[in-house]
Amino acid sequence: MPKYLNKGEKRGWVWEGYEGLFEIDPDSLFDSTECAIIKDQKRIKVGRIIWNGEEIYLKRYNTYSVWTYIEGFIRGSKALRAWKGAMILMEKGIATAQPLAAIEWKRFGLGGVGARRPRPLLNLAAIEWKRFWLGGKSFYITRGVSDSQISVDYYKECLKDKQASLSDKRVFLRSLADLFREIHAKNVYHNDLKDYNILVREEGDRRRFFLLDLEGVRVYHSIPDNKRIKNLVQLNRTLGRLLSSTDKVAFIRQYTKDGEWKSLSRQVIRRSIKEDRRKGL
Repeated sequence: MPKYLNKGEKRGWVWEGYEGLFEIDPDSLFDSTECAIIKDQKRIKVGRIIWNGEEIYLKRYNTYSVWTYIEGFIRGSKALRAWKGAMILMEKGIATAQPLAAIEWKRFGLGGVGARRPRPLLNLAAIEWKRFWLGGKSFYITRGVSDSQISVDYYKECLKDKQASLSDKRVFLRSLADLFREIHAKNVYHNDLKDYNILVREEGDRRRFFLLDLEGVRVYHSIPDNKRIKNLVQLNRTLGRLLSSTDKVAFIRQYTKDGEWKSLSRQVIRRSIKEDRRKGL
């Protein structure tokens, strides 16, 4: 069971038995020679390490601009939002990597320790925003999903490159469509439901999917159509680039189950083209 901890400059949620993750600075795990850095960008840093004999994944959210400080002040840190998203999925019976901790560093006001004094006329460039806005660095930590692959890698390596039968490909696509239909039927919205945010694991004769990047997960009383279409467009613009037109039809027909697939397909195609043009593709 999760528990909330608040101590010194840190606060956050940890799963029972993983309190040790709260006692350390997760940056020290990134610095370990045993940590494999998966992604290191301006916004986030992701690493994989064996901690106490268990594979865990670390995600560090960087407060890299004034606007990220403001966002953190208004909406809370992305780590705590990811934790909330995981709790939503688990409550709804939708699989995700087991959350272990979500920890954020607090900052209290313009006069905090180490804050610079503003120059006359409130020169904004002189303020150390990390001290002005509530919210510093934050971390979201999960258990690894064993024997899993990112969905697009799985499709390429296990189906497309191996020239799997049409039947095997369709079984995969229909299972993925069932996942999208289940998510939306439960009025859950994930704001970035693309191929890289879906893990696949074979379990006997079936495939199980796990959702990642949960900061934008939320529940609606009734999920809006534009949100459903947005998720379908996100997949169409990623994994969909590897699929034939008939593959896409099989997916959308499995998703709808009620005969509206032609109209929905046209909407997804139009929105995909519009988004590609907007991004210059």
